[in-house]
Amino acid sequence: MKRSLWSRYYMQQGKMHVDFKVLSRDHKLSLTVNGAVLDPDVPHSIFPDFCLENLRSPSRFLPTGFHVEQKMKIKHPKKPSGYIDAIFAGPIAIYIVGQLNPCFENALFVNSEQWGKLEKGDEDDPNSNAHNTNVDIRIGRDCIEHSSFISELRPGGLLSKKPISELKKLGMVTNSPAESPWVPRPWTRMKYMDIEELQRGPMLREYIGPNPHNSLKWRFSQHCKYFRVGIWREVTRKKDMHFGFHHHSSWQKSYQQSVPEVRAWAPGP
Repeated sequence: MKRSLWSRYYMQQGKMHVDFKVLSRDHKLSLTVNGAVLDPDVPHSIFPDFCLENLRSPSRFLPTGFHVEQKMKIKHPKKPSGYIDAIFAGPIAIYIVGQLNPCFENALFVNSEQWGKLEKGDEDDPNSNAHNTNVDIRIGRDCIEHSSFISELRPGGLLSKKPISELKKLGMVTNSPAESPWVPRPWTRMKYMDIEELQRGPMLREYIGPNPHNSLKWRFSQHCKYFRVGIWREVTRKKDMHFGFHHHSSWQKSYQQSVPEVRAWAPGP
């Protein structure tokens, strides 16, 4: 609701800000949000309460427009003893700029007066032509772990300010081979490695990471075509074929085997 240009993310005073679009359950109503804070300490995303009616899209079989809508009390992060009122409602669809897949989740809608505005240093310049409402909107942990920003929770990432013991309580896998300096960041493009057994073991087919729903399919490089699983199956099978384990197999998509009835010199399946 603040900035005018789209960006994948930007860092400001140690916080990561993203732009996203939030839509109703049936994608008929939408709000565009610029500069929301990614906050892994908050379990659910937090929106001001006027967004609740802007995202309510009733239908014949769902008159309220939400599957879940209930009042609850949540802790305020800056006043640990104080609780504020919130409405837990959803699902809503969150499309973060630069992410492959949307997040469908239930969110918390709070009173913006009780929750508080953005801090002084978090505001954009007042000369911007975007409407500066100064609302503190946060993307919570359930949306972070369904996007590739979950890699920034690892030690050394842009969102990791926590000791490793706390990261393990959040379900983060630490001390995995993916933290090696060979694969530093998601935007590192690694096309081919000469001595692959040095890093990954001989068969090269493992997943790293507990959550199969993120867009992190292989180590840290989801951009790299050799690191996707379906292609790995073909690449390793072709490699095995040339090593002499089986010369052709019926599911191998090679040019010789494009006709499934041709099974010349096939000792295997």
